[in-house]
Amino acid sequence: MKQNTLRVLLKAKRQLASATRYRPSNSVSLNRQEKPNDISFEIVAAYSEALIAEINDPRSGMNRGHFFEPRNAYVVRNIIFEPRLGLIYSKDGNLIEESINWPIFQFYNSFPWNPGPRLKKIHLDSAIFLTSSAFGHWLMEDLPLTVFALELHPKAPILVASNPPKFVSDFLKLIDREVIYLDGPVEVDSLIFVQKNQDSGWPHPKDLETLNQFEPFSLAKSKKSPERKIYTSRQGSKRSPRNEAAIEGLFRDSGFEVFRMETLALLDEIQLMSETTIIAGVHGSALSNIIWMPHGGLMIDIVNDDYWTEAGHRLAHFKTSTYEYVKYYGAFESEISIVSLENELELIRGRHPGLL
Repeated sequence: MKQNTLRVLLKAKRQLASATRYRPSNSVSLNRQEKPNDISFEIVAAYSEALIAEINDPRSGMNRGHFFEPRNAYVVRNIIFEPRLGLIYSKDGNLIEESINWPIFQFYNSFPWNPGPRLKKIHLDSAIFLTSSAFGHWLMEDLPLTVFALELHPKAPILVASNPPKFVSDFLKLIDREVIYLDGPVEVDSLIFVQKNQDSGWPHPKDLETLNQFEPFSLAKSKKSPERKIYTSRQGSKRSPRNEAAIEGLFRDSGFEVFRMETLALLDEIQLMSETTIIAGVHGSALSNIIWMPHGGLMIDIVNDDYWTEAGHRLAHFKTSTYEYVKYYGAFESEISIVSLENELELIRGRHPGLL
């Protein structure tokens, strides 16, 4: 009886997965790994070489290492393209692994989708794309690859998901290209892209270099000496402590300016951060703006014990900057003791008397 019940449950699960087009085993690599593919493609440029990184992880106090595999730029032909995350599939629905930065099964847990039949077709000789990912991933992992692809093909149009976030629209204003907005997945004749290697959480030094050398970004940087101290507010956003207004007041008393970074235009954000020597805030994507700061600065990361990702301390490492953290417990929206925070900042100030 139990076996029959289990069979029914497993069958129902398979039917549900099929209905939602959840097929995590349907993936293929351009650089043959386990099975061959019949995708028409060619390598058009080398992007980054192999690299080994070792960084101390403040969450455990232990060093962690990572191997960055080489990356190339490709032209792929007759493929299916999903514009929001920049996913690329073969004509028969296999996810091309080089188009994602996540392990396959981890990706499918967040985005359980494979393309179905009867998709709209776009006939273009070549196209480039710009994702609408969450800001931190977009800035660290997606935008550098689009910038490189733009330099490979000076006239290729850009494919973008309809109703993109403000930071995507800000970037599109900087480049003189045809933009084609897509309401959903489409078939595309030819697409230029730079491969990803499941490096999410590990910013690549080459990507940081690509962003900082991109002419519109480079020209936006200030010539002033970096002396500003910036607190990035999360008020009104997720994971904002209940008393963040009081936290902002504490930082203002220490000479910090408070900004809601998402309200700034992209170039204004870059100019501001190029004048900044210390960035602080509650843990989140706004701190990824350390990318635009000069080397040798300081990041103060206010982290929750239940939400402390690796992006902050790794970005600080590759920017040859110092990483400091203040940890609090309980729910994200819990109040942070102002007295405790003040004491922690005093300790940080003692370790960095020339900065804070």
